[in-house]
Amino acid sequence: MNNFVSLHNHTAQGSNIRFLDSINRPEDMIDKAISLGYKGMAFTDHECLSAAINIIKKRDAIQNENKDFKIIFGNEIYLIDEKEVKNTRDYFHFILLAKDIAGWQQIKELSSRAWGRAYMERGMERVPTTYQDVEEIIKNNQGHIIASSACIGGEVGKMILYKNKERLNNFIRWCVNTFGKDNFFLEMQPADYEDQITVNKTILRMSKFFGIPYIVTTDSHYLDKEDFPVHTAFLNSRQTGDRETDKFYRFTYIMPQEEIRELLKKSDMTDEEIDLAFKNTCDISNRIENYDFRHTTIIPAPQPKPFKIRHLFKDWYDKYPFIKQFACSESIQDRYLIAQIEDGISKKDMPLTQEKVERINTELDIVSFISNRLHQSLSGYLNLTVDMVNTAWKVSLVGCGRGSACGEYINYLIGATQVNPLVYGLPYWRFANKERADLFDIDEDYQPEKTEEIISLLREKYGEDNVLNCAAFKTESLKSAVLTSCRGLQINNDDAQAIAAMVPQHRGKTYTLKQCEEGDEEQGFEPVPGFIEKLHNYPGLYEMVKKIEGLFTGISIHASALYVFNKGYLAQNSLMRAPNGTKITAFNMHDSDDMGALKMDVLRTDAQSKMAKCLSLLLADGQIQWQGSLRATYDKYLHPDVLVYDNESMWEKAWNGKIEQLFQFETQVGGVCIKKARPTNIVELAEINSIMRLQAEEGEQPIDRYIRFRNDINEWYNEMKDYGLNQNEIDILKKYLKKTHGVSGSQETLMLLVMDPKISGYTLGEANAFRKAIAKKITAQIIENEKKFFNKCKLQSTSENMAKYVWEKCIKPQESYSFALCHTTPYSIIGVQEMNLATRWNPLYWSCACLCVNTGNINIDFNEYNEDNDDNNDALGSTSSPTKTGAPNYAKISKAISDSQLRGVNIELPDINTAQADFIPDIKNNGILYSLKNIAAVGDDLFSRIIAARPYSSMEDFYGRVRPTEAEMVGLIKAGCFCKIDKRNVRAQLIWFLGKRAEEAFPVRGKITSVQLKKMAAGKAAIPGHDDELRAYNFYAYIKQKQYDKENKRFVLTENDVLSFWSHHFEPLMNLGKGDYFPVPEGISVKSAAMEKAYKKLVDPLMSHLNSPEGAKEFADWEREQEVRRLSDKYDANGSVSSWEMEQLAFYHGGHELQGVNAAKYSVRDFQSLPETPVYKTFEKNGQTIKVPENVCAIAGTVVGSDNTKHIVNLLTLNGVVNVKMYAEMYNKYKAKISVMDGGTGKKTVLDDSWFKRGTKLLIYGYRREDTFVAKNVKVNGYQRSVILINRKNEDGTLDLRFSRNS
Repeated sequence: MNNFVSLHNHTAQGSNIRFLDSINRPEDMIDKAISLGYKGMAFTDHECLSAAINIIKKRDAIQNENKDFKIIFGNEIYLIDEKEVKNTRDYFHFILLAKDIAGWQQIKELSSRAWGRAYMERGMERVPTTYQDVEEIIKNNQGHIIASSACIGGEVGKMILYKNKERLNNFIRWCVNTFGKDNFFLEMQPADYEDQITVNKTILRMSKFFGIPYIVTTDSHYLDKEDFPVHTAFLNSRQTGDRETDKFYRFTYIMPQEEIRELLKKSDMTDEEIDLAFKNTCDISNRIENYDFRHTTIIPAPQPKPFKIRHLFKDWYDKYPFIKQFACSESIQDRYLIAQIEDGISKKDMPLTQEKVERINTELDIVSFISNRLHQSLSGYLNLTVDMVNTAWKVSLVGCGRGSACGEYINYLIGATQVNPLVYGLPYWRFANKERADLFDIDEDYQPEKTEEIISLLREKYGEDNVLNCAAFKTESLKSAVLTSCRGLQINNDDAQAIAAMVPQHRGKTYTLKQCEEGDEEQGFEPVPGFIEKLHNYPGLYEMVKKIEGLFTGISIHASALYVFNKGYLAQNSLMRAPNGTKITAFNMHDSDDMGALKMDVLRTDAQSKMAKCLSLLLADGQIQWQGSLRATYDKYLHPDVLVYDNESMWEKAWNGKIEQLFQFETQVGGVCIKKARPTNIVELAEINSIMRLQAEEGEQPIDRYIRFRNDINEWYNEMKDYGLNQNEIDILKKYLKKTHGVSGSQETLMLLVMDPKISGYTLGEANAFRKAIAKKITAQIIENEKKFFNKCKLQSTSENMAKYVWEKCIKPQESYSFALCHTTPYSIIGVQEMNLATRWNPLYWSCACLCVNTGNINIDFNEYNEDNDDNNDALGSTSSPTKTGAPNYAKISKAISDSQLRGVNIELPDINTAQADFIPDIKNNGILYSLKNIAAVGDDLFSRIIAARPYSSMEDFYGRVRPTEAEMVGLIKAGCFCKIDKRNVRAQLIWFLGKRAEEAFPVRGKITSVQLKKMAAGKAAIPGHDDELRAYNFYAYIKQKQYDKENKRFVLTENDVLSFWSHHFEPLMNLGKGDYFPVPEGISVKSAAMEKAYKKLVDPLMSHLNSPEGAKEFADWEREQEVRRLSDKYDANGSVSSWEMEQLAFYHGGHELQGVNAAKYSVRDFQSLPETPVYKTFEKNGQTIKVPENVCAIAGTVVGSDNTKHIVNLLTLNGVVNVKMYAEMYNKYKAKISVMDGGTGKKTVLDDSWFKRGTKLLIYGYRREDTFVAKNVKVNGYQRSVILINRKNEDGTLDLRFSRNS
């Protein structure tokens, strides 16, 4: 009979957060434990609680059939002394098990403290718990935690192996004293290797000596014994610092009790001793309560600022009781909500009408109803939302809102949203209704670059422990699982990349293994048998991929979710840290929701940044006036209540694509739709925004149907008549569809149709469920929805023709996707805000704002407009001139600029006197001035010095006062910075500067040294009138080095050329008779003194000349000439101006270097003209079906960036930047710089620079796949190549190409 509870187990969700450790899934672990007859299971991940909610949900699922199976929550901590933080190599493992909810709270607090002090050490993130923490939290409130000594990595195990008896005894006493003798257990584990056997035997003796019970655990990291190779490969796939050995992991699986028994016998344990170990695990389990730490959402209720209710609704109280209820409520949150509603009415200066008051009353009725149901104050939620919005306005422009919240009138009045739903007929019931008594959700958009500042302000306002970013866990996608498995199984990386590349993607989502095997009807995915077959070709690969796909492998920060707590996070969550140190929740978003924490999204769109940037540009040029705060300025010029909506010219520009990057319509599809539909107001724009997303399976598309009916509404009427609808039925449909010209394009319209009692009579709750259901593409579910709809119609006595028309023409087009009007309306208003900015003022301001945001140059400072920033709570924080933390993203800059240029925007070269940190509009010259900080040569220091010393009258003036480095000055010249203050062309400017540098390096000297003369002679310089003397100098230098006998102080001249020169020039100045020289067998022997005397006589005239003013100048000129040549080579002074622009600016001002290329000769195509989906042809090879794309062509362009992780090259073509995707092998082949090492000098010589260096021109063959060009090998001029280097473009449009790397 089994009597075992597994008390030490690891999940991938918890134990893989900091390093790879486990391949266990909690659900599988529990199923396996039950199948083995275990009585329970504890989960003790490595300092992580993140799997707890999944575990408790599995507990719920098994309760009916396995109600006695005990689930235990715990943690494996790392114990050290507080003095050893950041100063130890021993982090002792230790197990904590929570006996009850109080124990769970203690574990959460200890875990939070550990993560609070997290630090990196030797490549490993450490999260230690100190003995002092344990004493403070547990010792003073004993009885809620059971502890065990853990594996051989624990202090007991290590001290046994270290034979440190004194420390071992002290630790045992500490454990007993801290937890209580009844709550501490010694832990042994089943294994057959020496260290574990030694520990087990010692624990048995210690148990008897101290009277402390022992237990046995399997410390499971994988499920079955057969999974050991997969687990080993998984660990080997990534370097993770100091780890336990394979020897330890061989036994860390969920093993049968008899197998545990057999392994423990290797530690010389008797059956009775083993039975006691099993029994003790059950005793622990029996002492542990079943508890649940999930909770309904707890809404924090910050104290409102002082307020006063003015009773604006006093005359309506009797008729509208819920307004009165809130105004006279005992709840301060209710009263504050009414006060904010009153403030909103007053600020907007709007008269109270019955429609408005009735709407407010209705919405407050629902707020009250849901509050009572949830036992939470939803007034508090609304007040908190507004407070967060008000706080965010201090540092960010806040969007007008999005989603169902925009249908709530009170949200508009209190400032949570900016869209008046009464103007646009937006329904409140999408936000909140009595049939769906859930906590509602308000989404707000902020400037992406301001997110951290907003969160920082919220932490400051509500308390550090009351605001946490949400954790997001990284998982192994199928593609990632393939690469991880291949690394672990030591499969060739090129093969791994090729296999991973076979995994299909659809709209950014990677197929799962199941979808590749079986397809996916809902998603419309076909099976991928070739990929599955490929996996089976490598032993163990399929099995490993299947085992690890979807496993948690790390942690990050959720893109938008933020959790706000009332009294600190510990009541409803726990603390962890993201890799960058940010404090985050210990649980992901859905699990944090289950814990009762309140999620508040900090969403973001670039639209907010573009509008804020445009406002700053308009303010800087005096085009608009500062209103005291960003919010007030926005309210005056951009609030939806004050926008210009009826400007015909504005709408025409939108139709014709003249509004740059119009929100929601910036895509090719959006541009085509708005041009076709030609909207003239917000309602129409919102309709198009929704309808353009609908897709008919065949025939006329919804957007075309919409346009046809709008042009002639009778066509719609005739369509309904053709379906056999009578006038009464037509009138019913007109009530819902006439304003959208007969097309049901939104979720709200669909719901209204099915709720109509004369159609199908759905309740609001049923309609909402139906709306969600039709978004599923599962055939069986579609059939079920259709059947239910027609049955409901029959119950309502709706005609078959009417039901058929509504289903086929109104419902079916929304299958798979539809938008809500409450979403498209505010998002369309954002579009109109952008249209206002682009048409009410010079469009260059809007174009410049777009360019700044798209290139990452979002330097906004509104503080200069505030006289006293301390008193102005709405002032935007300054971010002007941010620190340049690295090189600009030139691929991003190049793409943004090329997009602007293709739209006809003139991007001007940076001007040394006017260019700023970011791009600025140059209204006078109808262009946008390039950013000074984005010049490759300009760093923070140079930027500051340039700004400080302005203005400059000439290049000489600039160089003399700023004193940039040589490389900085060259970069500024190449960037065209001096073109407005220097009439010379850029090449002439560069030549002048190189000459200037040469003059500085080599001034005219009064006397020439021998070293300088040697340099001049080595340079083979010609000195008119002194050629023979210079030759004599070189002759003497040569024989001194090569033919001098130092020991005998003589020269032995042997070479014919040497003898000839000596006889003509030196011999006449020597005396044979005096022994100055004499013949020897080798040649001529010359005394050193005689040779030196003749040499001086020969070169003295040269030295006299060089030391004269004329000669010194001549020598200096020669030195400068040599220096200019050297600098010209160094700085590519003979290159093209276009290549210089690319080098410094990452764009072409004067035209692309490849303009005029013979496109037909090289099959070069415009990327945008290529089909998004490749057309494949198939053939059989070796029994396999091979697919090859048919539409292979070439693109030609200049490299502006590359991504080593994604193996993507960014290529600036004549028609914009294209992302080129390559296999890893291909990418690495051309990315590498090829060089050789000189064995003698140790110097490297570059044979071939990287082909992906910015400025390199390439011809790449391949095909388009969605937004990417995929490189593919083709035969070109006899070479099988995909990437070809362009040396230059010839005047006739042909290309000088290189097909191979130099090596």
